[in-house]
Amino acid sequence: MVYATSQDYLNYYTVVPDDFDRLAERASRDIDILTHGRINGIGWEGLTDYQREAVTDVCCDMVQFIDENKELLDTPLDSYSINGVSMKFSFNPTVFVQGGIIMRQRTYGRLMSTGLCYNGGL
Repeated sequence: MVYATSQDYLNYYTVVPDDFDRLAERASRDIDILTHGRINGIGWEGLTDYQREAVTDVCCDMVQFIDENKELLDTPLDSYSINGVSMKFSFNPTVFVQGGIIMRQRTYGRLMSTGLCYNGGL
């Protein structure tokens, strides 16, 4: 399931990326990983209004983040050097990384606030 439409995206941003559908699918898959498949298990209608709103918000923010950073996110390089000039690709503390998923810390915090990301037992 894709958690945001282009109309949802326009509630937060002014221009929809040309490849919005692909980016929204990628963001939704990442959300499924971070929530351990709970959204599919519970069902969209089984979520509270707050959870649905938060997941849609997170999906839109992830689409925007992926679109803005696609060149860096899709590179296999960690660093490179040419003629004594070097560059290291690293993210600052405002970025969250887990299981190969990279997103803003505040976006992950919003997703965590839904209670769907807990990875513990009873």
